[in-house]
Amino acid sequence: MDANTNETQLRKLRLAAVSALVIIAAALAVRGVIRSDRTKIEMKSSLPESSSQYIEPSEIEKIDKAAVIAQFTYGEVSQGSADDMLFAHEYAAPKRCLQPVYNAVFSPDGLQVASLEDTKLLCAAEVVYPLSQMLTGFYQETGMRTVMVSSAYEEPPQNSFAYNDYGEYSYSEATPTAESSGLIIGFSLYEEYKGSREFTGKGVYDWFTENCYKYGFMLYSPEGKESITGRDADLTRFRYVGKEAAYILHENGACFEELESCISQLSFDTAEIIEINGRAVMVYAIAADENGSAQIRLPADPEGNPAPFTAYTCGGHYLICAELQYTPLIESAATDTASDTSTTADVNTED
Repeated sequence: MDANTNETQLRKLRLAAVSALVIIAAALAVRGVIRSDRTKIEMKSSLPESSSQYIEPSEIEKIDKAAVIAQFTYGEVSQGSADDMLFAHEYAAPKRCLQPVYNAVFSPDGLQVASLEDTKLLCAAEVVYPLSQMLTGFYQETGMRTVMVSSAYEEPPQNSFAYNDYGEYSYSEATPTAESSGLIIGFSLYEEYKGSREFTGKGVYDWFTENCYKYGFMLYSPEGKESITGRDADLTRFRYVGKEAAYILHENGACFEELESCISQLSFDTAEIIEINGRAVMVYAIAADENGSAQIRLPADPEGNPAPFTAYTCGGHYLICAELQYTPLIESAATDTASDTSTTADVNTED
C-alpha cells in the first residue's frame, strides 16, 4: 500500500509539473503576441511615442487631434495646485527678477543678432531667452541685424505723501504701469554708418508681427484694436505673454485685453495642440466651480496613463496645458511617414 501510494503521489506531482509548464508556455506566447501587436501599433501611429522626444513645429499638424481627444482620463485641479497665469495680468510684476536685455541680443551660438540703445536696459528674466530666439529667428530668415532694442523695463511710479501748510498729511498711491512689468519690449532700427531710425513694423519687419506668437510674444497695441485697448496702434512694442497665451490670441485674431474671453471659449473638445519647447502640448480651458475647483479631462496613452499637465488660473477659468505622451498621426501623415521610411531604407540598401 505504501509503495502504491508513493507511486500515485509521484504521478500527481509529475502531472502538476507538466501542467504548470504548459500554462507558463501559453502565457509567454500570449505575452509575446501582445508585445508584438503593441510594437506594430506604436510604429504606425505615434509621432513620437513620448513627448520626451523633440518634435518639430511642422509636425504638429500631423497629429490626429480627434484621436487624442477621444482617449482621456479624469483629473482634478484646484487653486492650490494651479499656477497664477502671471503674464495674463496687465500690470504683472516680474515673477523672478530683472536681467539685462544685453543677454538677449546674442544667438545661442554667440553671434550678435541685434543691438541695444542702452546697455543698461533690463527686462523680466522670463523674457530673455524667448527674445533671443525671436531676434535670432529674424536674422536667420533675413540675414539682417538692424533691429535695436530701445525700451524695456521702466521703474514703477512711486507712491507720494506730503504735508500741506496746515500740517495735514496726504497720501497718493501711484498707479502701476504695464512697462514696469518688464514684459514689454520696444524696437527701433540701427545701421552702422547710418545711425538709428524708426521701426515701422512694415516691409521685411512685418516678420515680427506675423511670427512673434511662435516665441510667446504679441503686439501690445495692434492695429484695429484701438477701441478695446484704449491705446493708439503701435507696431514697435511687443509684450511677452507665454507661448500658450500667444498662440490662443493669434488663432483668434485677438489683442491682450481679449485673452480671458478667448480662453473661456476653449473647451476640451475644441482644444488646440501646439509646440512648446519641442513638446506637443494640448491646451484647453475649463471654468472653476464655486469652490475654485474643477474636474478636468487629460489625454491618455493606450494604457490609460494621463499626460502630465500644468494648470494656470486666468479669471474664473483654468487653462490646462497637457504634454502629450501619445501622439497618433492622421492617416495620410502616417502613410507619408511610412513611405519616407521605406524610401530611406531602399536607399541605404542600395549603398
